[in-house]
Amino acid sequence: MTDTDDDSNAAVMDKTTIVFCQGQGCVMTNLPIPMHQEFVYWEVKILQLEECDRVAIGLGTKPYPCWRLPGWHRHSVAYHSHTGAVHASDPLVGRPYGPPYKEGDVIGVGYLRNTNTVFFTRNGKNLGKASIGFKFPVYPVVGAIGPCQVSVNFGQQDYLFAPANLREAALAPKQGSLPPPPAYGDVRNTIMLFGASDDDDNTTDTRHLDYSQQPHASFDPASSPPPPRYT
Repeated sequence: MTDTDDDSNAAVMDKTTIVFCQGQGCVMTNLPIPMHQEFVYWEVKILQLEECDRVAIGLGTKPYPCWRLPGWHRHSVAYHSHTGAVHASDPLVGRPYGPPYKEGDVIGVGYLRNTNTVFFTRNGKNLGKASIGFKFPVYPVVGAIGPCQVSVNFGQQDYLFAPANLREAALAPKQGSLPPPPAYGDVRNTIMLFGASDDDDNTTDTRHLDYSQQPHASFDPASSPPPPRYT
């Protein structure tokens, strides 16, 4: 993660551990997720979190105010711990999405470039599409209200979400590992990410936020061609 701003309530330790103090703030990476990768994924383990405090994990654009949680400012989306809701550029209204998460849980963030889809996982389980149409240069971001501690895994260790280990989804190289497998094909034809079993009630496509319909979700068609049309 990037070095923190003077106004932030967070400190980055050993590049992957973030310690939040009293107050409200967030930390964002130096570099955006690589847009040449069709699938990008990373995880956050909640090391310390009291019930009265909250964490938000997701993606955002720069410049982003260091005193706001991700999902509360324009062009950002995040999964919030205390409600389990996903906020997309809205500090007041979140869309019901998944269960609340707590200390000991591992939250993953996935981004599919071909469809501009954001999804989240909890303890290795895909919670389904959270947002579509999120097409910006985006950066991983973690925010918190109140003291807590988290650890970020950009791929230097195995993920709990098994499909991300089988694909070139990591943001960082894995130390002492074999070469990565070849890049996978078209995400429209895969069932590994969203083809859940019949008893999984959280992977329905109707639960996602269509970010392309948000008021500020505009982009330059010349530099950002639209995703392919589906039939």
